[in-house]
Amino acid sequence: MITCKRWVIILIGLMVVGNVLAVIEVPFLNRLSPLFETSAAVIEVDFQGNKDHRTIQAAVNAANPGDVIKIWSGGYRESVIINKTLTLISAGNVPTIIDGQNRGYAVKITSNWVNISGFTIKTAHWLGYGIIVDHAEQCKINDTFFE
Repeated sequence: MITCKRWVIILIGLMVVGNVLAVIEVPFLNRLSPLFETSAAVIEVDFQGNKDHRTIQAAVNAANPGDVIKIWSGGYRESVIINKTLTLISAGNVPTIIDGQNRGYAVKITSNWVNISGFTIKTAHWLGYGIIVDHAEQCKINDTFFE
């Protein structure tokens, strides 16, 4: 027969064990975390200044891993370095162009799990690269054209 005193000890023991288990880090879950991200913010970019940021790089710098950056139609003359897990999507009816302007690349990805969709990528440098994926894995580039 279990007395009230024993039940309290068992419950307290389970609570302590539960807290200890919550602190244990499971390395393989860190790799899966982008799949289960639920608190992603949507950051909007418009070169005319009507949204959160005027440049894509400013939005990337302000974003947290897992956020979505929505880039409105127009031409963005910049080289963008994406160094965290992000999703960049084009918005609007007119093409969204990222022009690297002779800098060697238009977009450089240095983080895993980056998604890019719906852009036209330009780079005027004769040896230039449109998008460089530098030591990154699980990146997806969809519906993107290169000129």
